Amino acid sequence: MNAQADKISLSIRPAQPGDVSVAVGLLYQTMQGLADYIFGCDPRHPTLEVIERLFLHVDNRLSHRHATVIEADASPAGLLMAYPGKRLASLDRSTGGLLLRSFSPAAFVRLVWHSLALPGEEARRDEYYISNLAVHPQLQGRGIGSRLLAFAESQARECGLVRLSLCVDMDNPGAQRLYERTGYRVVLRQAHAARAARAGRGYLRMVKVLGPA
Repeated sequence: MNAQADKISLSIRPAQPGDVSVAVGLLYQTMQGLADYIFGCDPRHPTLEVIERLFLHVDNRLSHRHATVIEADASPAGLLMAYPGKRLASLDRSTGGLLLRSFSPAAFVRLVWHSLALPGEEARRDEYYISNLAVHPQLQGRGIGSRLLAFAESQARECGLVRLSLCVDMDNPGAQRLYERTGYRVVLRQAHAARAARAGRGYLRMVKVLGPA
C-alpha cells in the first residue's frame, strides 16, 4: 500500500449516547480483567451490559459526558475518557450509587469487597486524569492514540491544569511505550492484592507535566 492510500482523515468530537455500541467495546478493551472483576459481580448483569448502562447515564466515571470520539474517515476509531482529578471522588460516588440501584445487595457487597483490594491513588486534584484511552485494533499504530493524548493536553489547559496522569496495566507494554514517547513518566508501581488477581498484576501510574503553551 502506498503512502497516499494509507493516509486517513482524523476528526475529534464529543461522544454521544448513540456511540454506545462502539464505546462499550473500546472501554472494555482498556479494562478487560479489571472490568470483569469490578462490574461482573452480579450474574444477572454481564460486564458489557453494565458498561453500556454507565456510558448512557449522564454522571459517572464511564459516562458519555466525559468521553471524546476520534473518527478516521468519518468512522469511530478510538475513544478518550478524561476529566479533572478533583472530580474523581464525586464520580466514584455517583458510579457506586448507580450500581447500588442495579445490583442485588449481595452483588453490591461483592463489588465493594473487590474494590477494597485495589489500593493506590489514580489521580491527584491538580491533575487532568485520562481514565480510558482506546484505539480500534485494526487502526493501531497510525497516530490515533497520540492524537487523543494531544487533545487531552488541550483539555487540561482549558481547565487550567498543567499535569496529566493515567494508569496503565503492567501487562500492557505497548501502551506504556506510547505514553513514554509522548512524555509520560512512571511515578508509582502498584501491585494488586492476591485476591484481586482477576484484575491483573497491577498498574503503573504515569504523569506528564506540560511546558509553556
